[in-house]
Amino acid sequence: MVYFWSEIWCTFRLKFTIVLDPIFIFVLGYGVKGAAIATIIGQGVALFYYFNFYLMKKSMVSLHWKYFSFRSDILLEILKVGIPASSYNIMINITNIIGIYVAASYNDLIVAAYGVNRRIFSMCIMTLTGLAEGTQPLIGYSYGARKIERMNKIIKTALVMAASVSFFFVFFFYLFAGKMIQIFINNTEVITYGIQIMRAMIISLPFIGIQFLIRTNFQALGKGRPALILALARDFFYIPALFTLNKYFGFSGFIYAQPFSNASTFLLALFLFNSIRGQVSDEHREWKIANSVITAEATNPLEKDN
Repeated sequence: MVYFWSEIWCTFRLKFTIVLDPIFIFVLGYGVKGAAIATIIGQGVALFYYFNFYLMKKSMVSLHWKYFSFRSDILLEILKVGIPASSYNIMINITNIIGIYVAASYNDLIVAAYGVNRRIFSMCIMTLTGLAEGTQPLIGYSYGARKIERMNKIIKTALVMAASVSFFFVFFFYLFAGKMIQIFINNTEVITYGIQIMRAMIISLPFIGIQFLIRTNFQALGKGRPALILALARDFFYIPALFTLNKYFGFSGFIYAQPFSNASTFLLALFLFNSIRGQVSDEHREWKIANSVITAEATNPLEKDN
């Protein structure tokens, strides 16, 4: 039931903002400022509902000052999950700016084509991000409950789903590249550049889905260091590759820098994943041994006394 209301209010916030946008932009004549005001109101209404939901004690989770704590161990666990996620979002924005900067060194048409492609690709990226974030708590719950077999099944299922979504968008974007770009800009040159950029960028999609899942897996397992490494790795690969390939191969280097960086990050992700999987297996084995000893002592107290 909680999931139902969460979904309802997430979509309500968007619908509410969509209704308010034309009112503030056109009816009240605020223009772009009106769109910002509508967004703030929509977010405010949603925030009010969420607070009310918890304060009215409709959830198992309670918000109260007595539960607030500044214990170092709690803060450390929060930072382990939070820093990789925030670092990834920050670096994505930085690399987008750098990508636009390099595109601007050619002409405005390429800047437009690059920007349109970023918007189109967000459909796939958001889908894969949602899949990874939806999987994260399930993995965390299973790991915390020592249900390693269930955790492995969840990971395998998520990997298959991510690969399926990625390949669907690969074929979709490849077949309808021109039509998708034309929705945004009906300019022959922009469409031509856009098709070239899109067909280079789709090479990244199968790698991106797996990266997202592995990174969120690390966060779910409380493995902050590999999660942070993976969050930053793609951009550390991308920035040098972008300038180097662009310098020696021109426009082709510019558009293929992203697939190169994602493929490199994918290989790093697999290496880290195998390493962490070994650690988790060792932890689970040690836990089973310790648990079996405790169980044996509990069932045979006389032997322990002797």
